[in-house]
Amino acid sequence: MVYRNIFRNKRRTAFVISGVVVTYGMMLFTFTMPDVVEQFTTKYYKEFQKMDYNISFIRPMNKDAVGDLFGSVEVDYAEGRIEYPFEIHHGSKSKAVPVIGLPRDTIFYDFKDTKGRGVQIPEEGMLVTENLAGILDVEVGDTVRVETFIPNKEDTYICVSGIIKQTLGMNAYMDLEYMDGLLLEENAINGVYLDSEDPEIIRKLLTASNISSVMSPKDVEASFNEYMDMTNYSILVMLIFSGILGAAVVYNSTIISLGEREMEFSSLRIMGFSKVEIFMILLKENNILTLLGILLGIPLGTALTLYSSTIYSTEMYTFYMTPTLNAGINAALATLFFVVLAQLATYKKIRGLDFIQALKNRVS
Repeated sequence: MVYRNIFRNKRRTAFVISGVVVTYGMMLFTFTMPDVVEQFTTKYYKEFQKMDYNISFIRPMNKDAVGDLFGSVEVDYAEGRIEYPFEIHHGSKSKAVPVIGLPRDTIFYDFKDTKGRGVQIPEEGMLVTENLAGILDVEVGDTVRVETFIPNKEDTYICVSGIIKQTLGMNAYMDLEYMDGLLLEENAINGVYLDSEDPEIIRKLLTASNISSVMSPKDVEASFNEYMDMTNYSILVMLIFSGILGAAVVYNSTIISLGEREMEFSSLRIMGFSKVEIFMILLKENNILTLLGILLGIPLGTALTLYSSTIYSTEMYTFYMTPTLNAGINAALATLFFVVLAQLATYKKIRGLDFIQALKNRVS
C-alpha cells in the first residue's frame, strides 16, 4: 500500500523529494561553513603559521641581528626572514605580491600542496599560493619573470617549484639565501619570526632601535574570532531557514495528500485501522521520500560548497569548502529532525479529523 501510494501521484512525490533535496543540500552547505571558520583560525594561525611574534625592521639588517634579540628579550627560538614586494609575470598576466624568504628548514611554516601533502621550500625556485597560481595561470615547472623595484637590479626568471594552500593572503616563498643572492643583497633580513614567553616582549622591542612593528598572530586570531561571531550567527539563521523549508514542504504535501485520500482513510477506519496506523502509512511514505531526497541532496550540497569556494575566494582569502563525512551526517540528522517535526504536526492533524463523519458526508 505504501509503495503504491508513492507512485500514485508522481508530481507530489517529485515535489516532496525536491524539497528534501534542497533542504539537505542547504544543510550540507551550512554544516560545511564551520570548517571554513576553522581554516581561518586554527588551521592558519596555529598550523600554517606557528610563530608567537612577527617582528619587522625599519630597514634591512644583517642576519646577525637575529642573535642580538637574544640579549634584549627572552627568546626560545628565532628565524630571520626577508619580505619584499615584487611583480611576478607569466605571459601577459602579472601580479605584485610580497615574496617571503625563509630558511629551508623553517619551523614557523607548515606548507602543504593542493593535495594536502607536505612541501619544503626549494633550494632554488619558489613556492606560490594557489590563488596566485590561478591569477598567473601557472603550474609546477613553469618559469615566471620576477620584476624588481630595486635600483640596479635586473629582472630574474625563476621556476615555480610548488603550489601551496593558504587561506589568507597571497604570497610567494623562497629560500632565504637564494632570494638574497638573486633578488636582494647577501645576508640581508628585514624581519624576524620568534617564539617567546616573555610577557614584556612587545614593550621591550618597540623601544628598541630599527624595529617598526611587533605583531602577535594570536592577537590577530582573537580579533578575527570576534569578526567570525557574525558569521556563526549567519550559519545558525541559514540552518533554521533550511529546516523550515523542508518541514513546510513535507507538512503541506502530507496535508494535501490527507485531504485527497480522506475517503480511503475513512474506509480503512471502518475496516478497523486506528488513527495511529493511518499515520504510520503516511509516515512510511514520507520516510522513503526523505531518504531518497537525502541521497539525491548529497551531490547538490557538494556542488553548492564547491561553487561557493570559487565565487567567494578573493585575493585576500581563499575558501576551501569540501564537505566532510561529519558535515554530511550532521546535515542528514538536521534534515530528519525538521522532517520529524513536520510529521508530528501531521499526526496532530490526523488525531483531530473525524474520518467516519467524512464517510457519512460522502455517502449522503
